[in-house]
Amino acid sequence: ATCSSAGFSGSADMIEVFREELYPDLAVELQRPMPGQPACREGASAFEVLALCADVEQESNSEGQIRAGSEKCAELTTLYLHSLSRREMFGAEIECKVWPASLILARWLWCHPWLVEGKTVLELGAGVGLAGLGAARSGGQCVLLTDINEKALRCAKENVRKNALGHSASVCRLDWAEPPEDPAADSNHHDLVSEPHGDSTAGEQLAGRRFDMLLAADIVNADGLPALVMQMIRLFLADLGVFVMCAPKSKHRHKVDELRALLLDAADLNVRVCTVPLWLRRGSEEAADIAHELYVGRRKARED
Repeated sequence: ATCSSAGFSGSADMIEVFREELYPDLAVELQRPMPGQPACREGASAFEVLALCADVEQESNSEGQIRAGSEKCAELTTLYLHSLSRREMFGAEIECKVWPASLILARWLWCHPWLVEGKTVLELGAGVGLAGLGAARSGGQCVLLTDINEKALRCAKENVRKNALGHSASVCRLDWAEPPEDPAADSNHHDLVSEPHGDSTAGEQLAGRRFDMLLAADIVNADGLPALVMQMIRLFLADLGVFVMCAPKSKHRHKVDELRALLLDAADLNVRVCTVPLWLRRGSEEAADIAHELYVGRRKARED
């Protein structure tokens, strides 16, 4: 018995159909305002927004419930994430998982879009890229998703394509232990040109550039990583740029306490931390069980 080429093609098509049925895209809905979100003036600084989060968390702890925010005229958007089979995910189970911290950051940016509108953004340890995609959907001008894991990078590129964000988001490999050369002190960090979900090296996308905002979602879990994260901040965050990180509290994640101390003690950064409030973690079972903190840091202007 023989099989025609058409038969092979038909079988391949059916395999793809079955794959999509077995592993449908994960749809992540972002809403603004979120239920329970406190009122915030447009244009508020990242520190002011963080302070509101802290105030609401204190109210929810003291009163046993969170005050209801306005849900009128809610604006919704949906991000679609490529689902991997167990075989595809093998060897990248950590990097390709959608972690609660990335959802929290995506929600936070969508709810406060002025923090990222028109900005250049670098996501460290992006994994599948949810936080960075949230930044791009919220108005980020040029958003670069970086990771070292090849499967995560392929997945992030597919997610950029699925969400039609190639005009503002791109993906490249970044090894924190071997970063590109130090950006020039007088470089223009606004000249990053997005390459629609194409292949690019860290040198092409990162060398000589600094960013308005750095994002990090649950990126520390091993010895040596806190110092490398600090190195990335100092390499790529522009003067007066903002670093935003969400991470589990130290009792839930190895070495987070070390990074927390480094950030708070850094002479070149102003950093504040608060517990993620209920309205930001609502609907995430894992975030309900594992307490997370939200970090906001601003780089001080360097003296000439």
